[in-house]
Amino acid sequence: MAESKLRRIAPTRTVALESLADLQAFRAALTKRFSLPRVRIALRIGELHEPQRSEHELQINRLLAACGCAEGAIGALLLLGLAFAFPLRPAGADTASAMVAWAAEAVLGFMIGGLAGKLAGLGRARHRLRRLCERLETELSGPR
Repeated sequence: MAESKLRRIAPTRTVALESLADLQAFRAALTKRFSLPRVRIALRIGELHEPQRSEHELQINRLLAACGCAEGAIGALLLLGLAFAFPLRPAGADTASAMVAWAAEAVLGFMIGGLAGKLAGLGRARHRLRRLCERLETELSGPR
């Protein structure tokens, strides 16, 4: 029997944050990891009111699922546009080697812009997630 080449995708694990200590441990884990964990967060903290709890839970899960693709596309298109606006001026502008150099500049700009944009998008999501956790911690530890 031929073995299937399809890779099985594991379901996303759900992690319940039930107390302020759980939230603090989650935030501390975010600072130690290079990549964001592929989990779904369920806020089960009793001190939060339901609309507020579900809104924060949705924001956390959106930030955890962020991939930076939109920022990567913007960065790639921006550097591609700059490559078109300011092309290299090699000697013999009408030669084949000059055209290859110009195309290489455009491709390299597209790739570098995409990578820089994606990394910026992931960094922004991580920063916003940490800030959201800090704000939640402040709300939970503050006077009631």
